[in-house]
Amino acid sequence: MVVRRLAGCSPKDYLAVDQAHQGQDLLAGSELSIASIARRVGYDDPAYFTRIFTRRAGLPPSEFRAQQHGGLASAGLSDSYSARDQMTHTVRMPIGRQRSSR
Repeated sequence: MVVRRLAGCSPKDYLAVDQAHQGQDLLAGSELSIASIARRVGYDDPAYFTRIFTRRAGLPPSEFRAQQHGGLASAGLSDSYSARDQMTHTVRMPIGRQRSSR
């Protein structure tokens, strides 16, 4: 109840968004494999992490990393990104709630 009131989403959604943001940070700031990143942010199955990340960020982890390392990180910066992200040139993709397929 507290998470829903403070964050505006369910605890499950909050955790998934947090995991996706952690994944973005690791993808942009490390050379770890996607499987290693998936495990570090709490997913046992790298394929599942890739599916969830892609649904929430709009592109697969490998493409996100390529954009970050390819110099495209400055595209799309907005006020919603933290100063730390801007200083390290890590652009977090907007991560929204997962759409229900119902």
